[in-house]
Amino acid sequence: MTVRPPGTRLWVVHALVASYAVCWMAQVPVLPYLVKELGAESNMAYAALQTWFNLAQLLGGLLAGSLVDKYGGRTLLIISFAASALSYAMTALARSVPMLFLSRLPTMFQHAMLAARTLLMTECSFEDRALHLSFVGAAYGIGFAVGPALGGSLSKHSLQLSAWAATIGSLLCAAAVIIWLPVSKVQEQQATRAKTVGWFESFKVLRNPAVRHLLIVKMLTSFPSTILQTVVLLLLAQEFGLDVSGNGLVLSFAGVVIMASQALLVEPLQRRVGEGRAMICGCVLLALANLGVGLSRSLPQFMTAMTLSCAGGVVVATINSVQMTQHVETHAIGSLMALDMSLGSALRLVTPTIGTTLLKLAGRRGIGFVGAACYCLLLIGFQTRVLSQPPTAHKLKDI
Repeated sequence: MTVRPPGTRLWVVHALVASYAVCWMAQVPVLPYLVKELGAESNMAYAALQTWFNLAQLLGGLLAGSLVDKYGGRTLLIISFAASALSYAMTALARSVPMLFLSRLPTMFQHAMLAARTLLMTECSFEDRALHLSFVGAAYGIGFAVGPALGGSLSKHSLQLSAWAATIGSLLCAAAVIIWLPVSKVQEQQATRAKTVGWFESFKVLRNPAVRHLLIVKMLTSFPSTILQTVVLLLLAQEFGLDVSGNGLVLSFAGVVIMASQALLVEPLQRRVGEGRAMICGCVLLALANLGVGLSRSLPQFMTAMTLSCAGGVVVATINSVQMTQHVETHAIGSLMALDMSLGSALRLVTPTIGTTLLKLAGRRGIGFVGAACYCLLLIGFQTRVLSQPPTAHKLKDI
C-alpha cells in the first residue's frame, strides 16, 4: 500500500497538537500537589477534581462534535486554545480548592485533539487514516513526553509557574492557527453540508449499529486501563515515593512510549495482521501490563508494565477509531470523533473514585489484578467473535 506523506497544512496541525499536549501535560504531575497545597487533606479531593474536569469535557465534547462538523477543525482549534489559556490562567491564580475547581469550567471548550483528528480525517483519504491518526498520536506523544518533565522542572520554582507557561503557549498556538492554518475548501464544503449545532447532534451517528457496537467495544477495552491511569500518579507517590519532578519524568517516559507506538507500531501491525487481530494483540499487551502492575515490586518493574500499557492502549484506541470512521460520511466524522472522545470523559467521571477506592482497599495489587482479569474476559469475547464482528451497516448519508 502506498501512503502519501502529509502536506504542509497537516504538519502544522501536528505541531499544534504537540504544543497543546506540552501545555496540558505540564499541569498533570503538578495538580495532585497543588490540590494539597491549597488545603485538601485527602486523595479524594484530587479524584473529585478529575471527575469535575471530565464532566466538563463530556458536556463540551458533545457540543463540539456538531460544532466541528458545521464550522470545521480550524474554528474549534482556535476556541480550544483560547479556552485552554483561560483555564491555565485561572489555575495559576487559584488560591483555594474551590477556585481550582472553577478553573476546570473553561475546559468544556478545550477540544484541540478532537479538532485535529477531525481535520485530518476529513482532509485525507480513507486508506491513509490509520497512518494520519498515528501521526497525530505521535505528535501528542511528543508533547506528552516533554510536558511532564517541563512541568516538574518548573515546579521547583513554583507550583503555579507551569500554568503561566501553558497560558502563554496556548495564546501563541491560537495565533498560529489564525496565521498558518487558513480555511480550506474541504472546510467550506463541510460548513454547507452540516446542518445545526446542538448538544444532541452527535448522537445521530448512533443510528448506525456498527458505530454502536464499536463504541461498546471502546468502552469495554478502555475501562480497566482508565482506572489505572487515574491513580498512576498516586501510585508513584505512595508506593515509590516520587515527588513532582519524579512523576514528571515518569510521565515523560510514557509519552516517549506512546509516540514510538503511534509512529512505529499501529500502522505496521494493522497492515500485517489486520484490524481484528491487532485489537487482540493490544488487549494481550494490556492484560500483561495490568498483571505486571500487580506483581511489580520495584520502580523498574512498574515502568516495564506501564510500557506495555501505553503500547497496548495506543493500538486498541487507534484501531477502534479507524474502524468507526468506515461507517459514517465525511461530514459526520466530527460528531463521531466527539462521541469517541466523550466516551473517555464519561468513563473518567467514575474511574477516579473507583480507582482511589480500590487503591485504598486492595492497593497496587488490587488495581493490577482486577485490570488483568477484565482484559482476559475481553480476550475471550474477541476469540468467540462476540466483540470482533460489528453488525453490517452502511454509512449514514443524511444525519
